Amino acid sequence: MTIAICTECGSTKFGAFSQCEDCGFTPSSDAERAKSVMMSDHHYTPFELEILSESLRTGKQINYDPEIVAEYERTLNCLESDPEALQCTVCGEDLDSFDETLCPDCREREDNQ
Repeated sequence: MTIAICTECGSTKFGAFSQCEDCGFTPSSDAERAKSVMMSDHHYTPFELEILSESLRTGKQINYDPEIVAEYERTLNCLESDPEALQCTVCGEDLDSFDETLCPDCREREDNQ
């Protein structure tokens, strides 16, 4: 399960899109959902998340790179319309980027042929 921090209050929660038990915030817009994924253990270590959490709890704002937020919004929208969009076209393994079509193992096999 994904560990994330609430982008509103900094509380720890389970699932980037889940409702915060402390403040009740649920990310619903594309930008809110993108920021919530960015503030998860998919992108930060537990230690880094704790630092970000403390910043939010003390009233500091997180400066999100607008280009990265937009990229995540596009990714989430694409995954909703085509859940297989980020999978290797040969073996089905999850990929890290839309720029890839093959996982590292399949790419290596293809390069060695």
